[in-house]
Amino acid sequence: MQCCGPPKKCCTCKYHPATQPDECRCGCGYYHGIFQTLLSQFLLFCGFWFAVTALGDCSFVQVDAPIFVREDGTRSSRLGFLSYTDDSTGECYFWSESITVDGKSISGGYQLQFYLQDVLGREWVPSFCLSAAACVLSFLLFLYITSYCCATQVRCVRYFTGFLLAIVVVVLQGLTYLVFSSSWCTENGCETSRSSKIGIAATVCFFLSGSSFFFMSDYPGKQGLAEIQQEHEKTVVGDEENPALPPHDASPDDREDEPSEEEPLPGDEEYIYRADNNVFEKVESTNEAESNPECARQESSEGMDAKATEDNDEPQPDNVNDETQPAEKN
Repeated sequence: MQCCGPPKKCCTCKYHPATQPDECRCGCGYYHGIFQTLLSQFLLFCGFWFAVTALGDCSFVQVDAPIFVREDGTRSSRLGFLSYTDDSTGECYFWSESITVDGKSISGGYQLQFYLQDVLGREWVPSFCLSAAACVLSFLLFLYITSYCCATQVRCVRYFTGFLLAIVVVVLQGLTYLVFSSSWCTENGCETSRSSKIGIAATVCFFLSGSSFFFMSDYPGKQGLAEIQQEHEKTVVGDEENPALPPHDASPDDREDEPSEEEPLPGDEEYIYRADNNVFEKVESTNEAESNPECARQESSEGMDAKATEDNDEPQPDNVNDETQPAEKN
């Protein structure tokens, strides 16, 4: 299936005829399998947004008891990498308001700095960095695999891409949960919360997306393209020779009540006049006269005699008698 014109070898500007299978070609799309290509792109797209949600949401862990999250003494029991959940409203707080502590105004940027350094601490840094790396790498891979819509790659490149997605990105996203084994969670009693479950969904999407690269087809090459073209031509010729029938002729069952061309229609039967009975009888076999010529001649003579008898029995007009009477007198 071509989508961008004649396929060219990658990293070249001129067209080169297809030679061997499993080549890198630009200008031809979905030779790796349209289902595998679109499935990998869709799953990677979903996984990327799930990973971003897990990183930016305000409820990655839930602690046993509310802890201080701001300098003004505000507490929360659900915390994320970049924000926390306000227990009174159930909404995320994103440092958009300034607060006053001991007559000193503190902006949102200083509040975020206090939250990251003093509330979460260094033990959250590895998980944060790994989650951010998974987001960045998945985004770059998504931009790359969009080229599969109008290009093909050799098998080793596809396998390497699948390895990055199914192994590397999955490991990066999975290591985000190292925070649950830290001393910080041991002291505060962490449990999984909303965005940590979303992160699990992102991990599953990354793995399935990467696995689809191992099931993609190779570029067919010159011989494969010729076979595909032959199959296409056969399909086109077959459709031209056997056009679709109109709805009323689509099925023989629809014409059961219609008379067949081989069967005689009513009124088309042959009859023979029987002079002895003065009736017409239906001819049961069209080959009777051919098989029995004596019978055919007898029937023909009987018909002629009967016709002559009828002509003799007809009454003569009166004017004829009147004309012949003077002749007899003379």
